[in-house]
Amino acid sequence: MRQPAKISTPTVHCLEKRLPLVADQNVVLSSDTLFTHHEVVFIMHHGERYSLRRTRNNKLILTK
Repeated sequence: MRQPAKISTPTVHCLEKRLPLVADQNVVLSSDTLFTHHEVVFIMHHGERYSLRRTRNNKLILTK
């Protein structure tokens, strides 16, 4: 059995549940799912790392 590649950044997490996709349907994720264990999640987009943070007032801030 092949071992999965190790990720060197300990703060990177992935969603365990896969949502069924239907053609021409957008995926909707609850922010509660994203922020289950942390107040910041990191998103890789075209080789750039962004952070998505939830504030004390439940606002979302995306920064590069």
